[in-house]
Amino acid sequence: MIKQLISLVKIAKQNVDLQEKSVQACASEIRLKFEYIDSLNYELQNADVPKSGSFKDYQSQKVYMQGFLYEIEKTYEEVALLKLKKKELEEVLKAFNIEYEKLKYIYDKESLRLKKEKESLEAKSLDSISNLLYANKGYNHEKNSTNSSM
Repeated sequence: MIKQLISLVKIAKQNVDLQEKSVQACASEIRLKFEYIDSLNYELQNADVPKSGSFKDYQSQKVYMQGFLYEIEKTYEEVALLKLKKKELEEVLKAFNIEYEKLKYIYDKESLRLKKEKESLEAKSLDSISNLLYANKGYNHEKNSTNSSM
């Protein structure tokens, strides 16, 4: 049974590790999206607005800036979805951690029980050996005393 428990604990630990990696990957994606938003904001702030010229130049610049705003908005929506995904992954991770801790606790309890059982058997075995040696010594002592009286 202990071998089966070891296997279950290892599998549970692997599940926890894989889920942690998934959460970290999602957090990394969120961070990258925010960096992308920052770069878009920087480009938007540094965009030149025409102060003179034709209305067509102004319209093209306005469309250019609206493209940045649309991309920023779209990226914020992606971040919101990633945050939901991360929350779901964290919930699964929490469940995996609970399962791992339960299995580890059961394994530790079983290991301790087996250790105590082994120590008890060793103590009984040593007691039996001691009794046999004592009995054997008494038998030899009686044998020697009967031999010497003859």
